[in-house]
Amino acid sequence: MAKDVLMLLSNPFLPDPRVEKEAKALGRAGYDVTVLAWDRKGEKEHDFAGEGFKVVRLPTRSSKGRFFLGIPLFSVKALWKGLRSECQIVHAHDFDTLPQGALLAKIKGAKLVYDSHEHYSKMIMLDMPASVANMIDRWESRLVGKADLVIAANDPIMDHLGPNVKGERAVVMNCIDLPPEPPQRSRVRDELTIFYGGALEPGRFVLELLEAVEGDARCVLRIAGRGRYEPQVREAAMRCPRISFLGYVDQRTIIQETAGADAVVSLLDPGNENYRIATPVKLLEAMAVGVPIITTRGTLTAKIVEEEGCGIVLDWSNEAFSTALSGLRDEAAWRRMSSNARKAAEQKYNWKVMRERLLKAYEVL
Repeated sequence: MAKDVLMLLSNPFLPDPRVEKEAKALGRAGYDVTVLAWDRKGEKEHDFAGEGFKVVRLPTRSSKGRFFLGIPLFSVKALWKGLRSECQIVHAHDFDTLPQGALLAKIKGAKLVYDSHEHYSKMIMLDMPASVANMIDRWESRLVGKADLVIAANDPIMDHLGPNVKGERAVVMNCIDLPPEPPQRSRVRDELTIFYGGALEPGRFVLELLEAVEGDARCVLRIAGRGRYEPQVREAAMRCPRISFLGYVDQRTIIQETAGADAVVSLLDPGNENYRIATPVKLLEAMAVGVPIITTRGTLTAKIVEEEGCGIVLDWSNEAFSTALSGLRDEAAWRRMSSNARKAAEQKYNWKVMRERLLKAYEVL
């Protein structure tokens, strides 16, 4: 008999690539998966049928998209929906759904899965007082012990949660399915095409990237995403014909843009602990299509890039970035990094490996 899995997600599933991959994998394995997603602005159709799973969007129009006004409303709606379901497993994605998930699992007598995508308390330190972040860290530590299965997006996140984990554990990285092996490419042209796809937020070298590209006549930047720096990105694209702003794009477009670039930028401020231990999906996407990665020294991303020889690691500065661009213009070096990136993806950084980890962990439940 198939088990019903209820996933809790604090975004509107546009989709959320990690959640989509996990829900699809579980659905194909025979689980009956429903994702309760928070539609923060009440603008999306509520119901969505995926491949092997379904999504029910819960709108909170009165919050006008503001997180701390909307999350209590979403939590109440999610609990109400969950109590009316027949779920045997509650799968909470990130800390902002863990308290609701723990309460729902307790009431229903269901198994609890906690899926940690980020070091949550360190992530919110960008916008919240340290006292609030520390309080959430302590709260998370207590609730983690109630989970029957803890999933983490990488080893450092699991190490952070580990001392409080009493149930099973699994590291499931946000890798992608391997596309067909990319054709051999040449870097004989002098112009470099750089792609950035992600959050347009502080600590991600966004403004510095714009400045560096505007100052290098041999560099083209294609940038996609949304965030507080979107106005600056739009302005830069209007000023400089070598900068193209694509707005928010879907996963297929991200992969296409990544495959067409000479390098992908994944520069995170090493001064932020959450960034230091993150494994951005853009790193894993670039590996899958054989594109070198430019990343920051002192981060987990840099450690992976250095181990696999699949990109350039640099200090957080415009000068270092300009030096990296010069290194990418070396044909032999570029080919070597491209080949190493794809090889690493084929051997270990791919969704097939991660899907097997997920399903094996779920078998214990």
